[in-house]
Amino acid sequence: MFKTKLRLALLAAGLAAAPAVAMAADSGPAATVNAFLDAFNRGDIKAAQATNADDVVIIDEVPPHVWRGPGAFQAWLGDLTKDGQANGQTDEKVTMGHLVRSQVDGDTGYAVMTVTFTYRQHGRRTIEPAEIAVALGKRDGAWKITGWAWAGTVPKAVH
Repeated sequence: MFKTKLRLALLAAGLAAAPAVAMAADSGPAATVNAFLDAFNRGDIKAAQATNADDVVIIDEVPPHVWRGPGAFQAWLGDLTKDGQANGQTDEKVTMGHLVRSQVDGDTGYAVMTVTFTYRQHGRRTIEPAEIAVALGKRDGAWKITGWAWAGTVPKAVH
């Protein structure tokens, strides 16, 4: 049902094994980000959304570029899907690279990770190295993503 590009975060078919193993051992914010990307990569939108707080703020390169508050995740997903379809994107995949920074301050956390977004645009393989910065907070004892921003480079066709 769901095949669209993920910027966080985001978002298609496989994670790099070493970072996933390293992050799985972490029960803090990075594990929540890993769970978000893993669910999205499996196409489990309900599980991906469950890792985000109800009042999440999302910043992405897809217009209108910012979504916030209740309904933000679904609105972003709709805009992301429309953008992917309009640009002829298929076979989307986000692979997590390495953890650049992770910080926990009581009930808040922050993580920055490298990611690589690959897809086919009108049949041509395309790659976009990027980073995702994620803010998290403890909600009812569990880490939830309160905001995330995708910072991608200009996508390049690969021959």
